[in-house]
Amino acid sequence: MGDTANAVRQLDRALGALSSLSAFSLRDEASSGAAGRAMALRAELANARGEVALRTKWARAVTDLWATADPPLQPVVARMRALAAQGNPK
Repeated sequence: MGDTANAVRQLDRALGALSSLSAFSLRDEASSGAAGRAMALRAELANARGEVALRTKWARAVTDLWATADPPLQPVVARMRALAAQGNPK
């Protein structure tokens, strides 16, 4: 709630642990949903902070994970595609 730096630290910690999960665990709807939302939030925060590499990394991760997501999630996927395609801020 207004503490972006702490949110970034917590998200980075959680997202850094994703590699320890099995591929099966990301097939679970709840786990996939939570991971996707965390990645999308991290991409948005990176965008707001001008962190181009992190914005692109997490936005691409969302588009990969949710490429065939249900229609209600497609606006998030479209937003992440747009973020991933952005150039460096001027």
